[in-house]
Amino acid sequence: MPRATDVPPWDNPVPPVAPHIPELARLCPELIPNEMKKVRRMMKMFQTDIAKQVSTGSRPPTLVADCISRAIRAEYWINQDREARA
Repeated sequence: MPRATDVPPWDNPVPPVAPHIPELARLCPELIPNEMKKVRRMMKMFQTDIAKQVSTGSRPPTLVADCISRAIRAEYWINQDREARA
């Protein structure tokens, strides 16, 4: 079974570093000063199809935790759709 480190970053829909963004932001608060900027930076890390699903809806994500959970759900449903088509 391939590890997350074996997958090139451009093929990885939700980067392995995504859950660690809050920790990294605490180390360098001047680089990511507020929650909305963290969410915007995280959205740029996602593949286009996942970013579209995360950002659409009645309420766009405003918290990093919300953004991560939406991305994981979007990744799951995209993979389910791909498997159904195969």
